[in-house]
Amino acid sequence: MNLHRLPYPAVVVLSLVLGACTSMGASSDAGAAAETPEILQPVSVPQIDLPPARKNPPAQTKGQPYQFADAVPVTITAAQHGLWSAWDENNDRWRVDLTSKGARSLNLHFDRFVLPQGAVLRLYPPEQPRRGVQLTAADNKSHGAYWSPEIAGDTLRLDLILPRSYNKQVELSIADVNVAW
Repeated sequence: MNLHRLPYPAVVVLSLVLGACTSMGASSDAGAAAETPEILQPVSVPQIDLPPARKNPPAQTKGQPYQFADAVPVTITAAQHGLWSAWDENNDRWRVDLTSKGARSLNLHFDRFVLPQGAVLRLYPPEQPRRGVQLTAADNKSHGAYWSPEIAGDTLRLDLILPRSYNKQVELSIADVNVAW
């Protein structure tokens, strides 16, 4: 068969076939893949295990701030944790999962949060990639910190898509993970 005589270029046909396979749930994060197809084979997601959520939360004291979580101090950066891979021809992806068995939700305190133009950071439960938040340079604050909303479940996935021109250099540092009971 001569590919040069097909009515559509083979690359387009192959892309459509691969896109259809991805959108049929071939991977655990099919929702994210359907938005932007990956060009590499799936790899294991690095996981950081946190202390499990409390089974018996403390009693609430009248007049005191509502307690719903334990702040677990951590130092997690894209330079020292997770896995970098090629996302497409122009972007790299950094990915890591944070897990605390039994947690109702997790949220993050970034003590350093500076996303460059063109970068996208997604925080979501791995089994429900469409439920979560997407952060960009528009979410940068003048004080350089950021507190994420709660993400339901005991595992939180972080996906950072970063233009390759930044050479995997990004100012992200997680200081605390709030583990809700």
